[in-house]
Amino acid sequence: MGKIFIEGIKCRARIGTSSLERKEYQPLDISVQLDFPMDPSINTDSVNLSIDYETIVALVQEESESKECALLETLAAHLCAVILRNPRVEKVNVEIEKFPVSLENQVQRVGVRLSRGHFS
Repeated sequence: MGKIFIEGIKCRARIGTSSLERKEYQPLDISVQLDFPMDPSINTDSVNLSIDYETIVALVQEESESKECALLETLAAHLCAVILRNPRVEKVNVEIEKFPVSLENQVQRVGVRLSRGHFS
């Protein structure tokens, strides 16, 4: 088992607890960590048996932009579920960071971390 990580995926989403907050897209930084059996890709040096970073980045960006949510937790759970559709991925960790205007000059960012997986 191995892990691939992609940090700081630049995304935008309509997210927030009020309709006013969700009216405009907000910037998010999203990081993912994917656990999957690496030996097949290591032994063959084949991207076809690995996880394609560009595909994951595009998926995260598209899903974030298309799903409107009140909570970061909801978006994180959605992203986990979508990424786990890849049959190679056994576990995924998603971290989402938001830069809330309502807390400007009080915090740099807020965020959530969520893990999901296929457990036997």
